[in-house]
Amino acid sequence: FQAEDGIRDCLLSRGLGDVYKRQRTRRPPRRGRGEIDTGGPVEGGPAVSADDAVVFVGSHDGRVDAVDALDGSELWRYDAGGGSRPVGGAPALSPDGAFLYVAAHRRLVALRAADGAEVWAFETGDVVEGDPVVAGGAAYVVSRDHALYKVDAATGALRWANADAKWASAPALSPGGDVLYVASRDRRLHALRVDRLDARADAQRDAAALARRFVEAEAH
Repeated sequence: FQAEDGIRDCLLSRGLGDVYKRQRTRRPPRRGRGEIDTGGPVEGGPAVSADDAVVFVGSHDGRVDAVDALDGSELWRYDAGGGSRPVGGAPALSPDGAFLYVAAHRRLVALRAADGAEVWAFETGDVVEGDPVVAGGAAYVVSRDHALYKVDAATGALRWANADAKWASAPALSPGGDVLYVASRDRRLHALRVDRLDARADAQRDAAALARRFVEAEAH
């Protein structure tokens, strides 16, 4: 208790009595209050907000819950479509904590972290494998259609889909955000340069646009 007295005296001497009072009112959850019923099995781990105030978890009954980290009370719930759209893997928060990305069956869904409102939903070719990865304004997922997808994190627009191998695992991104690590069905681990995948996708889009203009010119 001497350490707490010292903290109190220090805060009071600096005119921060209100801070001390707020700290005193923040208590750990009481035993038996720190849990919720998700309604279905939880496959992935929870995600925790940067301020340690909110915990997000998805479950196989097709819902995402936001829970107060202090007392376990439910803040909001998102319904992805019931049991027909189970939420697998762990949710992923955007770097600024404003958005939450979840894999709901065949879809990657972006939610507002504050209230669970759906921002957009991107449909893949099959069930999404594992957790989404979010960085650099993009979200990455692998689907059971064996494709690796890069989706615009703000709009949900597809940037590219890569099928160089039969991708089989959730991707992992290097700390610098420049390399994706993904496992394939042939038991190989691949390191993929993001800038090269971006450049290839840009070249393919340019070639497709040029082909369309050629066809339109020939038609006239």
